[in-house]
Amino acid sequence: MSRSAELEDLAKRAAEAATAAGASDAEGWAEGGCSREVRVHAGEVESLTEASGRGVGVRAWIGSRTGYAYGTDLSDAGLGELAEAAVGAARVADEDENSAAPEPSGEPSEIPGLRDEGVASTETAEVIELAKRVERASLDRDERVTAVEEVVYVDEDSSAAIATSRGVSGAFAVSVAYSFLQAMATEDSEVQTGLGFGVARGPGDLDAAEIGAEAGEEASSMLGATKPESRTCPVVLSDRVAASFAGFVGGAVSADEVQ
Repeated sequence: MSRSAELEDLAKRAAEAATAAGASDAEGWAEGGCSREVRVHAGEVESLTEASGRGVGVRAWIGSRTGYAYGTDLSDAGLGELAEAAVGAARVADEDENSAAPEPSGEPSEIPGLRDEGVASTETAEVIELAKRVERASLDRDERVTAVEEVVYVDEDSSAAIATSRGVSGAFAVSVAYSFLQAMATEDSEVQTGLGFGVARGPGDLDAAEIGAEAGEEASSMLGATKPESRTCPVVLSDRVAASFAGFVGGAVSADEVQ
C-alpha cells in the first residue's frame, strides 16, 4: 500500500472514531513525510538533519458546534482518545451556523507536478555536493566576494489525506527542494551582503551556479551604493522584492483575514 493510501485509510479511521464517540459529522486529516537539511560553510558540512513524522487531526461536529484535536498516536486507542477529545471540545464550543462538514462533489481532480520522485531518490551525498557547488559559484562570481555565511539546502517529501463521515475522501503527495545563501563582498572597509535563492519540486531542478551567482552578484553590485534622496518616482522591484509585496497583499486577503 502506498503512503498516500495508508494515510487515506488512517483519515477514514479517525473520522469513524469521532462519529462512534458521538459526533454527528466528522473529518479526519492525516499527513506524513520526510525532510532533510544540509548546511555547508567553507566547503565543509556544518550540520545534517534528517527527520520523518506522521500525525492525524480530527474535526468533530455536534450540530453547528465544532471541536478539534490532533496527535501522533496512530493506534486504534490513540485515534479513540483523539476522537473523544474532539467531540468533547465540540460539546462546549459556541454554535456557528456556517460550520458544517463538506458535501461530496465527485472525485477530486488530480493536480499534476506536485511531487518529484527525485527528492526520495537523490542520495544525501548528492545534495551535499549541490550545496558545495552553490557556495563555489558565489565565491567565483566576483573577486570582491570574500565569504559566504553558509549555504542551506532543504528538501521535503510529504503526503496528506482527508476523509469525512459524509463520504468525502482524497489524498495527494507533494515535494519541495530549495537552497539559499548569503554572500559578503568587501572593498576597502565596506562590506555588502547579497542573497541567492532557488526553489523547485526536486533537487534536479535546482541550478547551483545560478543560485550562487545571484548572491555574489547582488553583494558585489551593492558596493559603493548610497542612499538616495527622498522623492516620488517610479521604482523597479526585483523578482524577490515583488514576491514579498505579493505575499503581504495575499496574506491580507486570505479567508481568515477576510472573516
